Amino acid sequence: MKSVNRKLALLEKFMTLGHEVGGGLIVNVVYLEGFLTPDTVKQALKLVQQRHPILQVYIVESNDEFYFQSEGITAIPLQIIYKQDDNEAIKFAEKELHTKFTNGKNPLCRLTILYPDSHHNSCEIIMTFHHGIVDGISCMQFIDELAFYCQQITDGENVSTVESLKLLPPVEDLVNFNIINEKAIENHQLTKEKQTIVPQ
Repeated sequence: MKSVNRKLALLEKFMTLGHEVGGGLIVNVVYLEGFLTPDTVKQALKLVQQRHPILQVYIVESNDEFYFQSEGITAIPLQIIYKQDDNEAIKFAEKELHTKFTNGKNPLCRLTILYPDSHHNSCEIIMTFHHGIVDGISCMQFIDELAFYCQQITDGENVSTVESLKLLPPVEDLVNFNIINEKAIENHQLTKEKQTIVPQ
């Protein structure tokens, strides 16, 4: 991937400021059945990070502005936990909601695998993201790709590298504001205001 040095757009900056005061995190808990080793997840995680440039950036502040940068980025951290009780995943997920990402050249994503025992016949994966780099749909895509690469690795397929996608522009640049009919919105609002509310 080419080196990234891009100023955060308005929505990304808003999410980053929210993160600074203890918010702006998305946490997902996924339950998986089947034999899945930590090493398999680690390999799959490396492939997902390799594929998506937004998983290869961290945030720096300079002259009162925030920037995505990629130089010297580390691997997405993966923590392994053997559960002591059945509710540990939910407790851990709640803790993750209040654990900010540290400054430095660390990705804005982290994973934890919780195993019920040493046999790995099932597991729960907790994925924590900075809200500045993902939304709900992209979280689902991340989970889908991680499971897909885990399956390929488990099946013995050679997937040591994947094609890297292009870094998408900010969401504000993806919206075509010219297609919004402001007059239709105004008319709809006026119509709703004129409607008589009939009590039930």
